Amino acid sequence: MVIKHFRLTFTPDMADQPIVANLCKSYNFILTIRSAHISEKGGWILVSLHGELDEVQRAVAALGTVGVNIAPTHLPPFAENDNALP
Repeated sequence: MVIKHFRLTFTPDMADQPIVANLCKSYNFILTIRSAHISEKGGWILVSLHGELDEVQRAVAALGTVGVNIAPTHLPPFAENDNALP
C-alpha cells in the first residue's frame, strides 16, 4: 500500500463535472481531500491517494485523459487537531 499526494487543477468547463466522484467509483483506492478551491472559474484540489501502487497509477492516468492537470506534491501529515471544525 502506498500514499501519493497530488495537486489536481481543473478548468472552468470541468467545475460542474463529477470527476473525482467518478474516479473513486472506478478505481480501488481511498482519496482524502486535503485542501481545495473550486468555483465556476475552475480550481484545484490537494489530495492524498491511498492504495496499491498500480491502482493509484491507473487512477492518475485516467485523470489525465479527461484533461485534469496533475502535479505530484509533498503534503505533511495531518496534525492531531486538523480535523477539528472551527
